[in-house]
Amino acid sequence: MYNNFVMLWADTKTASIFTFLLALGTLFYPWFFGIACLMLTAYILTLLLWTIYQRRKSKKWGLKIIYLIPCEYWLINWLAKRKGISIPQAQGTVWEMHLNTKKSYPGDCQKVREQFQKDLEQDLRIIKQLKENKQLGMLPVITLNTFNRYWLAKTKEILGGVTHEGVVLTDISCNMYRPQKHLRNIQKNVSQL
Repeated sequence: MYNNFVMLWADTKTASIFTFLLALGTLFYPWFFGIACLMLTAYILTLLLWTIYQRRKSKKWGLKIIYLIPCEYWLINWLAKRKGISIPQAQGTVWEMHLNTKKSYPGDCQKVREQFQKDLEQDLRIIKQLKENKQLGMLPVITLNTFNRYWLAKTKEILGGVTHEGVVLTDISCNMYRPQKHLRNIQKNVSQL
C-alpha cells in the first residue's frame, strides 16, 4: 500500500479513539454513524481500486517489477520533513516506486538474481524515458523507500537524484513490513528458496 491519508492516521491513538467513537455512535445513532461508516469504507475501497488502477497503468507502460503510484505532495513533504529531508516542489506529480511482489522468477538463485537485476534496470530506463517524455508531469519527483542497495544504486545511476538515510514512510507502512513479511515476499518471488 502506498503512502496516503488513511495510512498516515491508521496506526495512531487518534485513529483508535475515532474508531471507538464511530462504533459507539453506530450503536446509539445507527442512521447517522452507519452512513459515516459506509463513507469511510467507500473511501478506503477507492484507495485500493486506485492502487490496482496504477499497477495496471504501470504494466501498460511496460514496467515488469516496479510500479508507480502518484502521491500527494503535502503528505510526502510532511513525512520527509520529519526526517529532516527537503522535497523539491513538484510541477507535476510525486511518484512513489514500489516493487511488484506478485512477480515470481522460477529457477536457481543465480539466474533469478540476474533476471531480477536485468528487469529492474529495464524498468528504471522506462521510468527515465517516461520522465523525459513528460508523461509523469513537467518536473516530477520520484521517490523510493527501500533497503535493497542494488535498487537504490541503480536508481541513482539511471534516474539521478539524492540518497537520504532514514525511512520516509507512514508509521503503519513501517509496522506492516516486518522481516517475516519481507522473507515471505522474497520466497514468493524466488521459487527455489
